[in-house]
Amino acid sequence: MEAINDVTPYCVIDLPRMRKNAAAMLERAHAHGVQLRPHVKTHKTVPGALVQTGGARERIVVSTLAEAAHFAESGFDDILYGIPITPDKLQRALPLQNALNRFNVLIDSHETYHAVRACSANKPWRVWLKVDCGYHRAGVDPSSDGSVELAKSIATDPATRLAGLCVCVSVSACPNVCMQYVFISILYIYIYIY
Repeated sequence: MEAINDVTPYCVIDLPRMRKNAAAMLERAHAHGVQLRPHVKTHKTVPGALVQTGGARERIVVSTLAEAAHFAESGFDDILYGIPITPDKLQRALPLQNALNRFNVLIDSHETYHAVRACSANKPWRVWLKVDCGYHRAGVDPSSDGSVELAKSIATDPATRLAGLCVCVSVSACPNVCMQYVFISILYIYIYIY
């Protein structure tokens, strides 16, 4: 038998531990009356996503449009493309938008909002507004009047639907943010509006 360190690449998963951790997260979310939307970018597998969602083929976050298409082809719906979409990717996202009941995109600028609203789809785009929490990597400034106007525009435009807010708090990227109770390197906070 080959030693595992002689074979690359490889993935080692303690499946009982993964199931236990995923069940605990789902239970905790349920106890607090919120829905969990796990990110599937690390494993990129349908079996892994099913463990994370408790068997539901919904409410996941992906990092690429290829990942979104893969999970959509595997029967998943309510997929959030978890990177602020850029105008050049909208035509590639359009088939997902038209095929899924809930395909969600993140935006973080007026420019992208105007591109999304101009990209004709068979139903309103479900838009999440990415909010900068202070480390200036991505997202709109929550204290800016322009950001409030952008949120209002998304919410009232017939071509878009404001589906939520996304805040990414990274302890390593933003050490001055008061995160004394966060014990993981990145915490995504998704706030559902609709």
